[in-house]
Amino acid sequence: MKLGPHQPKLPVFPRNEEIIVKKQCRFSSQWYNVYPHLEYSISQDAAFCFVCSLFPTGPGREMADNAWSSVGVRTWHKMISCGSNSKGKTGKFAKHFSSKAHKSALADFYSFNRDSSNVDMLLDKERRVNAIQEKEDSLANEGAACILLDVARTLGRQGLPFRGSSTHEHGEKDGNFYQIVQLVSRHCPSLKKWLSEARLRPYHVTYLSAQSQNEMIAILGSCVRSKVRQDVKDSKMFSVMADTTPDTSKKDRLAVAVRYVKEDSSTYAVKERLLEIRETTEKTGIGQANDIIESLEENGLATSCLVFQSYDFASNMSGHCHGAQAEIERKLQRKIPYIACQAHRTNTVVEHACNSSPVIQELFNILQDLYVIFSGSTKRHAVLSHHFGPIENSLQPRNISKTRWTARSESIRAVWASLEAVLSSLEEVNNSTVEMKVKATASGLLKKVKSFDFIASLMFMKNIMLKTKFLSDELQREELNIIEALEMTKATIISLERIKGDETAMTSQITAATEYSKKLGIDAEADFAKHHRTRRPPRRLDEHPETTAVLDLYQFFGKEFKCVLDVLITEFKEKIQPTLDIIAPLSRLLQLPLQQALPTDIKAVAEMIPSNVDCEVLAAELEVFTKVPSQDELASGDRVIHFVYDHRAILPLTWKLYKLVLTAPISVAKDERTFSHLKFVKGVYRSTMADKRLDNLMILNCEKDLTDSLDIEDVLKIWASKPRR
Repeated sequence: MKLGPHQPKLPVFPRNEEIIVKKQCRFSSQWYNVYPHLEYSISQDAAFCFVCSLFPTGPGREMADNAWSSVGVRTWHKMISCGSNSKGKTGKFAKHFSSKAHKSALADFYSFNRDSSNVDMLLDKERRVNAIQEKEDSLANEGAACILLDVARTLGRQGLPFRGSSTHEHGEKDGNFYQIVQLVSRHCPSLKKWLSEARLRPYHVTYLSAQSQNEMIAILGSCVRSKVRQDVKDSKMFSVMADTTPDTSKKDRLAVAVRYVKEDSSTYAVKERLLEIRETTEKTGIGQANDIIESLEENGLATSCLVFQSYDFASNMSGHCHGAQAEIERKLQRKIPYIACQAHRTNTVVEHACNSSPVIQELFNILQDLYVIFSGSTKRHAVLSHHFGPIENSLQPRNISKTRWTARSESIRAVWASLEAVLSSLEEVNNSTVEMKVKATASGLLKKVKSFDFIASLMFMKNIMLKTKFLSDELQREELNIIEALEMTKATIISLERIKGDETAMTSQITAATEYSKKLGIDAEADFAKHHRTRRPPRRLDEHPETTAVLDLYQFFGKEFKCVLDVLITEFKEKIQPTLDIIAPLSRLLQLPLQQALPTDIKAVAEMIPSNVDCEVLAAELEVFTKVPSQDELASGDRVIHFVYDHRAILPLTWKLYKLVLTAPISVAKDERTFSHLKFVKGVYRSTMADKRLDNLMILNCEKDLTDSLDIEDVLKIWASKPRR
């Protein structure tokens, strides 16, 4: 009633595809002049009657056509006339606007206006026009703000910089945010119009400034973080994982992540989410514990729901007396099991094993030297690429990184797959280069690569590193549970013990290395005698030097390989034992095949669950649970967990036990992945970024799925509620 008929005037109205081109196939705005109560809907591409829409029912409208009031009319070729004049068929306009139903609706409309004549807004045309304009302006502002927020979300998600150089005269206009908004405006007339009309608005606002960008980033980051907080609160139990690293501005950053189980009506999912990344200045155990607890409390997470904690091997984190894990228990005044990062432990064990044998240690030194010589020069790299060309699935030499847990295995695989091409490349570099230093390096490397020590070690470690790489990769999977992780580690230990105990297989492997060396022109026996001749001690040290053990080729390499295997097996057993002890009660209760529960295990597990649990009720549930599932449902751990989840209404405490298992952290890989994102979000050209801005950008970039799921309309409401000029 206030706004009157909706009569938009478009440059070109949509064409009705059902009407042939020769006839009137579009709506015409000229019809408004002839029929003032005519309305047009852009979304439906249909015509309506304004008064019939307001008063569709009542006396005189028993035979009314509801097309004019609710459905809409689109037969444009029949609006003026329905046939030739000779046949006397009037058009739909004339037929409707002269009908009894329309007259009755018009009478009601007149009566309503007369009875409501005391309301100025209904009669004041100028106010009505102002109200319409105000509504249109509001919609235009809303649409523009949505686009700006969406651009900010996209840049944050991708980890891209927002602004240009702060020292350049046009630095702000060179930034990604400003330029992408301009790009969108060139293809979005409404945004272009909104930007061009900035001078008509108070303070000439466009919301493209650095302050506006920071505000948008803060709102988007808080929306993502609130989703994480809500999921953790709904889960009612969570684990914390933390690690530190220096950023480009030489500040120590503490990444705090949480692991929990997200449930919905049909299934569950294990989630690891970044909670916060903050500067940490106190690297002691108590300092790190304070930062972690403060981070949890500031984000509204109840520490009473914290069930596990996981950090790396640094003494300030893992120390039993004054490490962060011990200080957190002391501050919260309860036992919170600490599970050391299993992926870090795997990497450490492999590093110790490789350093236990001089022959294997030299292998990795050579691999690193190969990477350095070919990556240090574009010319030498081109030589290598030329020789790699004919080889299918060839791999480039890799850096032996101390932080990348799978780097050693990838480096061995790359050289083994293209060993002959590597040799040819070294020979070409040695023969073609004139720089004496490079020539000497290439010549020395060529001799080392064409040695039996290198070939035999490469063949042996290829298989060993493949097993440890698989274990390391699996331990970094988010959805893996702690029981399965420890079973994988046990299986790896058994596999290594089998290799160590199989003398025949080890002898066969050395024989295979000997045969392969012949193809490369290497005499294994001669090379072994040259580099590993027997060295007898002088008589002043040993009166019977002739008793010195003399090892042949097979015995020597068998001893070196077994030394590596011994360290791997021994340290793997030592490293996983503390974790095995922590989850032993859970493992005995839930590991397949299911066994009768012991009272001591039930009591120990009940103490791990945050909420109070009656041990007798839990024992009764477990007794029923061991008998209910069929053999198919007990075929694997995943099936058992899904079975319990589907029956969680019947077995709620049993589901809590499995939820506890799923919540237990295996590694701090989430924190390590966060640090990889940190290198891009806060690079060398963005080193002055403020801490809060960095924190918000990191969570937008690390939790991309949550960033994508944000409802911009909801974000807009929060943005609009903020006080501003």
